[in-house]
Amino acid sequence: MGGIDRRSLGSFSVDELGRISLQDGEAGGFGFRWRGRPVALEVRNGAAAGTGSGTAPGCRIRITAQAGRVPSSALAAERRPDALQLARLLGGALPEGWRARLLADHRLEVETEESLPFPALIGELLVPATRFAIRLGPYLDLLDEHGMTMTA
Repeated sequence: MGGIDRRSLGSFSVDELGRISLQDGEAGGFGFRWRGRPVALEVRNGAAAGTGSGTAPGCRIRITAQAGRVPSSALAAERRPDALQLARLLGGALPEGWRARLLADHRLEVETEESLPFPALIGELLVPATRFAIRLGPYLDLLDEHGMTMTA
């Protein structure tokens, strides 16, 4: 019997049992689009996936979505004040542990973080990404209603 057979999957390596780990040992991730918005899942190694003694090694997962953009005053001056107000209020309406911030280029970014035991099966990364995307849906509807699409 030989050593552990590992294969590459983007920034991850996959062992013969289907568990993934980070190829460079520090960080990796993947991205996808949800309802026209870019979403990124970043994995950072080295966090404990629990508290107290005897915790399994783990990772931190940060999921970030570019949820919308405040409309330009040149294109939608009448919608801009409402969009800015919505961007300010959105943070208080998001699920616990989620954050919203307005970036300098007027993109609205929504993010959350969680811990995960690592190495993990790929499904253990896909579940938080899917849960985030589904829970983000109603907020995207609200942003769309106020002209805060990614093309605004």
